[in-house]
Amino acid sequence: MDRDELDLLSAQLVEGGAEERGVADVIATLKESGCSIVESLYMISKVFSLSLADAKAAVMTGPSWSKESEDHEEFHEKLIEGFEREG
Repeated sequence: MDRDELDLLSAQLVEGGAEERGVADVIATLKESGCSIVESLYMISKVFSLSLADAKAAVMTGPSWSKESEDHEEFHEKLIEGFEREG
């Protein structure tokens, strides 16, 4: 999605009662709408006025992105191990 599409979706979520629905439900909606993890981080930060660190924690620990989060964690661990071996 481009920035304009994300901003439009953000406005729709706010108007649709995102605060009442809660972060986890909105994250699920974002994923179903085709948002990537990075786009979801941006949107959660914007819609709920969270820091990027807090938005990342919400997205990465929630059920919607749990499989991808595990895959990313494994990748990061292998990347760090590789750098340490080369270092």
